Amino acid sequence: MGEAAALTAAMGWAVASIALTSVSVRLPALVVGGLQSSFASVILVAILIGSGQLDDLTTASATTLLAVVTSGIVGFAIAEPVYVRTLAILGMQRTYPVAMGLFILFSTTGGVLILGERFTVGLVIGGVLIVGGSSLIAAFGQEQLIHAQ
Repeated sequence: MGEAAALTAAMGWAVASIALTSVSVRLPALVVGGLQSSFASVILVAILIGSGQLDDLTTASATTLLAVVTSGIVGFAIAEPVYVRTLAILGMQRTYPVAMGLFILFSTTGGVLILGERFTVGLVIGGVLIVGGSSLIAAFGQEQLIHAQ
């Protein structure tokens, strides 16, 4: 079930990136991020109500609520506008692989540092491949920009 959820999330992110690429050249990144945050908040509350878990939100500790708000600020107020602006400048072909790779790298690092997950040789190899691949994509993209001018 976890693999299916991960694949569904990745597909959703890919489809959203395609849509964002189109919108990012017409609207400012902060507007797009604000619209996403508003829509996500409405959907989240609707899901909490529909699943009968709204009490979880109203009884959550201050620390938990602060963590959720901080995550929203970092994710939607800082990272998402940067991502949308990068889509407008570099296009999805270069932005998406780097963003997805860094997402995996940061999630794995957070899992090890914050959640105490096992640190293995496979994680190191995966991290090196992600950083190396992202560097190649960025370097190739920079070379194309130089030749296009």
